[in-house]
Amino acid sequence: MKKDSYVQIISPNGDFRYGYIREIQNYGTVITVDLFEEGASKIAFEAEMATLLGYLPETSADYVRSLSDVEKHVAALLAQGKNNNEIASELNICSTTVRSHNRALRMKFQVSNKNQLVAICQGLKLENNTS
Repeated sequence: MKKDSYVQIISPNGDFRYGYIREIQNYGTVITVDLFEEGASKIAFEAEMATLLGYLPETSADYVRSLSDVEKHVAALLAQGKNNNEIASELNICSTTVRSHNRALRMKFQVSNKNQLVAICQGLKLENNTS
């Protein structure tokens, strides 16, 4: 571990969060980690791990390329904090369809709930071209 690295902190019950090593003191005995929701820190963590393991790191653009046009719009609106009804209204689709897109996005990003999905969407470089 080194300063300015992204890390995944896993608790004994299996829950985890992503963080950023802000400071290391006394030869690594005291490590200050800023914890984040998944978003950009998850993407940065996965890129660092891929580099360490010898893979090409995924970038925010790689995640965006894996999305359909509608999923990009939904993700951009989620990143703005809009709820399913607001997204449905803006895209002129029903809220059930929005929930289906949310489920597809959760599967693509391998997250288990909407809070994690919103955090990931906020970490992506998306443009809201819904007009």
